[in-house]
Amino acid sequence: MEDRKKEKEPNKGYLWQETEAKVIRKGYGHAIMRDEEDEYLSIVKTTVGGKDKYELVMSLGLIYVNDEESKRAKDSPDISGTVRVPTSFKSMKFGGWKRVQEDGREGTSISFKDATPKDTERF
Repeated sequence: MEDRKKEKEPNKGYLWQETEAKVIRKGYGHAIMRDEEDEYLSIVKTTVGGKDKYELVMSLGLIYVNDEESKRAKDSPDISGTVRVPTSFKSMKFGGWKRVQEDGREGTSISFKDATPKDTERF
């Protein structure tokens, strides 16, 4: 995975296409991390090396697909939204860009930045 070999930068990352994972439960927990707030949760099952692995995943927020007609600029993200990062619980702007690796596998290059009140709008 070409993007995973690059030097890691703060607030950036890479999501690869997953074919083995399955969401087996979705729901919420109340006041887990923040008083009086619901946190949306999922249990994801993945089989690795013949063994089942389960992960509890907390939603950071809604993200939206940006089709070519709705993008503000040619280099706007393909997917974006304002999310809450659990280490600080501050709102951050999320962006993701489609990438195709040299071997043809698809993935998404991702980035986070501090959100401003204006950032509650889509890109």
